[in-house]
Amino acid sequence: TKGTGTMAINDPVFRALNKAILDGKDISWPEFWSRITPLVEGNPNFKDYVPPHLNMGAIFIAMYNKAIEEEMAKK
Repeated sequence: TKGTGTMAINDPVFRALNKAILDGKDISWPEFWSRITPLVEGNPNFKDYVPPHLNMGAIFIAMYNKAIEEEMAKK
């Protein structure tokens, strides 16, 4: 979230995530996000939540780390 998380959103999201993990399913973030959105989209705070696959900060860090690893592998 870009702000303070709320239990009304976090509980159903983490419940669905935990179930998927316990069921041994791979997590496809776009698919997961589309499944949980109807559960919480009525909450006005949901607009502050960023899906993991669209989190630009996390994407940048992952790409940076990959570039560093590739550079280190060349040496």
